[in-house]
Amino acid sequence: MAKQTVISRAELEGKNENELDYAEVAMFWIKQNASKILTVVAIAFAAIAFFKVMHDRKEGRLGEASNKLYSAYQDFDKGLEFPWASAERVTALESARTKADEILTAYKGEPLASTALLLKGNTYFFQGDQYGSAQNTQEAIRYFTQFDEAAIKGGDPMEMAAAQLALGYAQENLALLTSDNPTNSLAALNAALAHYEKVEKTIGKKAGFLYYEALISKARLLATNRERDKAIELYKTVYTDRRHVVPESESASQRARMLVSLQQYANQFTQGATARLQLQRLGVDVEALDKELDAKTAPAAEAKQ
Repeated sequence: MAKQTVISRAELEGKNENELDYAEVAMFWIKQNASKILTVVAIAFAAIAFFKVMHDRKEGRLGEASNKLYSAYQDFDKGLEFPWASAERVTALESARTKADEILTAYKGEPLASTALLLKGNTYFFQGDQYGSAQNTQEAIRYFTQFDEAAIKGGDPMEMAAAQLALGYAQENLALLTSDNPTNSLAALNAALAHYEKVEKTIGKKAGFLYYEALISKARLLATNRERDKAIELYKTVYTDRRHVVPESESASQRARMLVSLQQYANQFTQGATARLQLQRLGVDVEALDKELDAKTAPAAEAKQ
């Protein structure tokens, strides 16, 4: 039987512990940790922007746009330091949005413009919505969709995965905001699931560590829908692959080495750790799983020596 998460009485929001099932715990966790869920993906977004900015500066093209995009990301990052719905947060995110709009207007069709679409969607997503409204989330979905279209044209697997994950997270948020309408909320959750499955089944491991972010997100939704066994299998896949990250060789490109650094960050703080924690919450004996995985990898390690 799956173990339930132990949370405080304050977190129960007035419910008796015996009335709180795993699905409710999971949805509560999503609500309370939305920004943490997005942390690694937000870093990936910044990496995408970083490489485009550095490339354009190196090539001597679009220097002004590159500087503006860099400045916009600084405003965005500054905004995330302030509490939700605070005036300081809104001001910083609106400043980032204004700069993104200027890039979209002046450099339509350029690579930096597509990154500005992603940034603009994030400014709406992280500004959030007041109870009873989903306007900012809908705007985020609008610009994430436009970024997805640009990413498909560009053909970069990481950008395509980032777009799908952004859309998935936004749809999950929409499901929470429309929870008083079960039909709309279920439609949003199914849309989120479809986005995660697109990364899993269409883009695959070419998306790098974002592939595993998609698996974690899909497993989270399956668990909330009481599809425990399917969720466990996905978490096991993530945990098996993400317990260790193989370092990139020094001869690899700067982009490859930076992405491995992001992978190591993802492994340490979200992917391996999250998969392990969720497996424990779902009643899996993780220590036994560790022994099983170690037994499988030991012969391969000995053969290399």
